[in-house]
Amino acid sequence: MSEFLTSKQVAEQYGVHRNTVMNWVKAGRLTPVRLSRRYYLFKREDLEAFERGGRVIPTSAPVAEMGGTV
Repeated sequence: MSEFLTSKQVAEQYGVHRNTVMNWVKAGRLTPVRLSRRYYLFKREDLEAFERGGRVIPTSAPVAEMGGTV
């Protein structure tokens, strides 16, 4: 099972503001797993691919795969 991070955790990891993470999403550089209209998660392996450079379009994991609901 993949490890997931919130947009806040991603921002902390890269030393940027959460708005920057969401700008990356809007620009198509990252594609989150969308749980609701306002709640996103990011797969750690997708972030590793992002670090290597390039656009990341992950396959979305169903909520059940992540161990529950939000």
